[in-house]
Amino acid sequence: MEPNAKAGTLADIRRRLEDVPHAIAAELGRLERDLVRLKATASGQPWYWPRERVALAERRLRDAAGQRLAELRSRADADLELLDGAARAAQKPASRPMEAAERLLLEVRQGRAWDRLRRRFDRIADTEPGRLERAEREVRRAVKDAADDSVAWRALEAELPGYLEDRRFDAARSLAEGAVADHAKATASTLGLYAGNLVADVAEGRPRLAAAFSLAGDFVAARHNAGHIVRLPGFGQSDLDTAPSPRADDPELASESTELLGPLSRAVESLEAPGQAGG
Repeated sequence: MEPNAKAGTLADIRRRLEDVPHAIAAELGRLERDLVRLKATASGQPWYWPRERVALAERRLRDAAGQRLAELRSRADADLELLDGAARAAQKPASRPMEAAERLLLEVRQGRAWDRLRRRFDRIADTEPGRLERAEREVRRAVKDAADDSVAWRALEAELPGYLEDRRFDAARSLAEGAVADHAKATASTLGLYAGNLVADVAEGRPRLAAAFSLAGDFVAARHNAGHIVRLPGFGQSDLDTAPSPRADDPELASESTELLGPLSRAVESLEAPGQAGG
């Protein structure tokens, strides 16, 4: 597997995982605000307000938040598995047998790339003054041009040294063989570093995200007297400071509080206080 082939996709996955604690914090903030609004709405109602319905509303709010967090965790786990799989593939690249059509297409593309490359050197006449120096210059150009083209590089690697040997461009052949060897070493080193970084990301990030989801789960389920979460572990080495706990006297919450229990309010308004029935 070539690192550049997956870098964009894996970078996107890593950014999504880095955003997970922010998404958790947003869900907890939303739940806290709704609970404060629920409490504010209920506290302003007359004594005959059905308090058991308030408890039911709170349970529904917590269940909905728990469901959203479960979906978020499922997506995060899937992304962690993708990173983990990419790390294993980079450490031990898999060699999938190519289908006949794939192999033929690759051979055609590689053949065309070699034809283009060979024409550079075919233009160097055997009797041309300075032909050896020109061959070396063409090798340097060819190496530079093929660096970002895997098909062209395979053609160079497979065909150019032998061609140069046949033309008795010995210095140019040594130059080409050295470039091929350097490319192989650089690729192996890059793959090792790439795999190591992915392994470290998963090893460090997985338990930190698990801890963040555990804290969130305790708050959503109201376990162990879990209060406002001040800080959440991040996917990387830094933690996320959460927003302050909302206050019941927040003007914004007060203006919204009557909207939270619309269906419940309408049900209660249809009731009459004891002693008021029948005028």
